[in-house]
Amino acid sequence: AAAAGPVTFFLPTQGGNEWDRAGGPLEDAAGLAAFCAEMRACCPANVTLVELDAHINDAAFSEAVLARFDDWVAQGVVRV
Repeated sequence: AAAAGPVTFFLPTQGGNEWDRAGGPLEDAAGLAAFCAEMRACCPANVTLVELDAHINDAAFSEAVLARFDDWVAQGVVRV
């Protein structure tokens, strides 16, 4: 289905689950790099791709997502 409003995809370039952190049991730097490259390549033009030099579980990631949400609330895109 097509989006009715703006879409943002946040790409956490340091990993997407707790076990793939650097030094973690499922760390796979090559796999993560391939995943990030594929996400860059296939992200549709109507989606804003935001690459974050952070892990998905880092405060920096959630702060960036919440900042975008707050922007959308302020713009009236999201009504709360």
